[in-house]
Amino acid sequence: MKTTVYVVCHGDKHKGTNPGMTVEGYDQISLLRPLLPAILPLIICGAGKRHENVRKALGFNYLPTIWTPSVGGPESLEKIQGKDMVILADGMTVPLENFPVGDDRTAAMLAVLKTAPDNAVICAGRPAMISLGVKDAKSAAVYRINIYCQGITGTLTLDNLEIQEVKATGVAEAGTV
Repeated sequence: MKTTVYVVCHGDKHKGTNPGMTVEGYDQISLLRPLLPAILPLIICGAGKRHENVRKALGFNYLPTIWTPSVGGPESLEKIQGKDMVILADGMTVPLENFPVGDDRTAAMLAVLKTAPDNAVICAGRPAMISLGVKDAKSAAVYRINIYCQGITGTLTLDNLEIQEVKATGVAEAGTV
């Protein structure tokens, strides 16, 4: 069985706690809408402001939506005084090395992909794609993921995925949060 899911990574974002996208970020994302299917059954949206901004910039306010931190949370990565720091939802900052999410994020993304209907769109960020093995994931990008799995009870691994970058209007950046 093959299912196709699209991941849209947010565009340029503000700095600070749970940042939303900038005006430029909205513009970057709005250019991507024609690359998605005309009919969408479901939007899966991360829990951060910038993920919700992706949904709005694509004009998906009318579609059934579920929100989950599995595809992106409110935390954000910034370079502060030359050091990679994660800004948590309450504004607390922690060093990136003290915020391990690699295997947990991969498992969470695979769980979401396994249950997503064909042609669903996930509003996320680069870390979602990095967790799926796209090391040079870009912001303001659409990725098409073909999922090959034996139904809801079959095992889904990274080996069951075929990932293509459809188009990116942003760039790859350092960091993984």
